[in-house]
Amino acid sequence: MNLNKSNVILINGETDEQKVSAVRQLAAKPMKGKMRRHVCLQVSSQQLLRQLQTQDMGEGIAERLELHPYSFEELWAQKLFVSLPRRRVVASPLDWRPICIDSNYRVHLVVFGMNAMTEALVRQACLVCHYPNYLRDANLKTRITIIDSSIKEDDNLLLRRYRTLFDYCNWSYVDKYGCEKSHKPECGYLGGEFTDVEFRFVAAESSNTVVRVMMAEFARNANELVTIVYDGDDGEANWDMATGLPAEYYMEGCDIPIYVRMKSTMMLGSPTLMPQYRNIKPFGMDDCEYDLSLPLTQMAMGV
Repeated sequence: MNLNKSNVILINGETDEQKVSAVRQLAAKPMKGKMRRHVCLQVSSQQLLRQLQTQDMGEGIAERLELHPYSFEELWAQKLFVSLPRRRVVASPLDWRPICIDSNYRVHLVVFGMNAMTEALVRQACLVCHYPNYLRDANLKTRITIIDSSIKEDDNLLLRRYRTLFDYCNWSYVDKYGCEKSHKPECGYLGGEFTDVEFRFVAAESSNTVVRVMMAEFARNANELVTIVYDGDDGEANWDMATGLPAEYYMEGCDIPIYVRMKSTMMLGSPTLMPQYRNIKPFGMDDCEYDLSLPLTQMAMGV
């Protein structure tokens, strides 16, 4: 293959290690002219993705290649939360009722799960959920609630990888009995007003009474624009939970979007035709065709 005729190169491989090795081999090949090759690199590890987006690989690679790392989870997170041309997933923005400086409501993202998709969704939400009314009222922070039985108070995926973020924002931990413990910013900058996002970690199953009461309260809260995401690895279980929410979510006039991660489009069945489930939308399907050529050079760059 004549690589000098290729403007964009997509790196494939069985493992992340093989893909990174291929990038190094490509950088060592002679190239025509001084134009850097665009290399699109899909990785599985969110930690590796973050490293590639924020650190130089060394060995003069940046001088020869323009690397665009991305992950399957990141593409789907951006499909849900970012408006892009030719986007094939119809998703409502997190501020599905536009927020202006005088608005008295805020965005509230609720995610069921704690995995790579959760990390991608939360990261993307933290990038886009900044609204002007916070400048008027510092209490109108974007709220992100993460619900999963595996969550521990001082040890979870997000706390470990984004410790600096949590040192500067308010977050709380709720156990399965409903006892909540708040954590104020350790740095104490402006009393926790340095960031306009706050977090709540809930260590419980979706069927837990505390969680169900909490979800019913979210649906009734007129001051929050709620979005719900079920991103567990079991698509059927995700669908069952999405169709088993408190009745408020299925009433006429409720516009709260509910996204359900599914492995395959073949799992979509008759529930999608029922009017009460009109706000439930699937995402994350492995067999759902999406345009790689668009996001690789525009979406996958690190921030």
